[in-house]
Amino acid sequence: MYRFNYLLPTLLALVITLRCSAQQCTNITLRTIYGTTITTNFVRHYNATVFVLLAPECPICINYTPTLNKLSTQLKANNIQLVGVFCGTLYTTHNYQQFAQRYGINFPLLHDANKQLQRALAGTHTPHCFIVNRKGEIIYNGLLDNKNATLGAHRTTATINYVLDNCTDYINATKLHHANTTPVGCLIE
Repeated sequence: MYRFNYLLPTLLALVITLRCSAQQCTNITLRTIYGTTITTNFVRHYNATVFVLLAPECPICINYTPTLNKLSTQLKANNIQLVGVFCGTLYTTHNYQQFAQRYGINFPLLHDANKQLQRALAGTHTPHCFIVNRKGEIIYNGLLDNKNATLGAHRTTATINYVLDNCTDYINATKLHHANTTPVGCLIE
């Protein structure tokens, strides 16, 4: 048994990695952009939660703020919470608060300084959207809509609303209209 003690840290890392790849995102402790500590267990209180990874200087994130504000209001009618998440330590709390104020954000904003939630979600870009059920399982990840389906190809109006359509399908207990999509935007550093 002694000769296997050196494997313990490796095995623990493997268990943590498997938990994340199973796409569970509950029981992660974060802070709001105003300093309040919160755990992601709040997902259990909603029919679903939409996490959107954001960056305060990402042009696509900035352009999506009116859409996200509108979507947040629409989703609340079905007990679905939209939550913005800033990952890492590249920006300051003040930057996040300025973003919220400048763009009139009407949904909660969290700071994932250690990137725990980002890793659990396997988020790569900003914006990157995830629909998570009450159990913390990811049921959709990718684009918000098809307005920015590829870099440099911006539509003025979306013709496909991936997140809204899939949330509606989930609430109605029907098959999701849209499979996962590949996010487009700024890489998370």
